[in-house]
Amino acid sequence: MAKPTQAAGEVPLSVTKLARILKVGREAIRAAMVNVTPAGTSEHGDPAWTESQARAALEAAGSRASSGPLKDQKLQEQIRQLKLLNDRKAGTLCERASVVASFGRISSRIAEARTQSESQAPVRMVGKDIAELREEVRRIWDDVGRVLASCASEFQDRSK
Repeated sequence: MAKPTQAAGEVPLSVTKLARILKVGREAIRAAMVNVTPAGTSEHGDPAWTESQARAALEAAGSRASSGPLKDQKLQEQIRQLKLLNDRKAGTLCERASVVASFGRISSRIAEARTQSESQAPVRMVGKDIAELREEVRRIWDDVGRVLASCASEFQDRSK
């Protein structure tokens, strides 16, 4: 007697053959068939299922391209929307344009510091010995650190 999801006379097929027939990836077939009782074994002794079992399992799993049942996907999307709404209410979201503008201002500050360093540092380095040159390089990096630290103000909360 045939199983409810198995048409009479259907031959059990391996995951690879089912994937080829149904034009679905092997991993999608494997994931969908986890809780389905095999209809037999393949020529290599691996579990095998019929084409109708595989179609039913894929349909129950949502769709060929989905990562889970459609109900789970809908629930995940609702959760994502609620998180977005809560973040918007809490004021923790920021517009992409404002982030881009902040990075533009930061880049400008760093470019300005570089130009200043390139023009002034060589003059201060002329005629110095190794220890004095090292001190000058430390001073340059301290200046770079101060510029970068001042850039943090771009991301401070301005709503207060």
